[in-house]
Amino acid sequence: METQETSYLGVELKPHYLYEFMACGIPVPHYTTDPIFILKFKDAECYLNYRKVLKAILNELDLADPQNCKYEIQHSKAFIRNILFIMREQLSKRYN
Repeated sequence: METQETSYLGVELKPHYLYEFMACGIPVPHYTTDPIFILKFKDAECYLNYRKVLKAILNELDLADPQNCKYEIQHSKAFIRNILFIMREQLSKRYN
């Protein structure tokens, strides 16, 4: 009997990032925390869709605080930008 191993696109993050997702109110895709925190995407389309969601949230946060003076919004925006950067960097390292 063959076992089927599910393949996915994974983005490794530091363990405390899970708490940052929760603190910022940002949706977390499928993930695992054993042994490290990894965002799991079924395929490239899921990965790209999640990036679009993060960019849409970032745009909404920009509109919510046009003067860029609210700490919580600044924190969430910085976190999203960091996640987008990490996702792009890890994908380019693995597949280029």
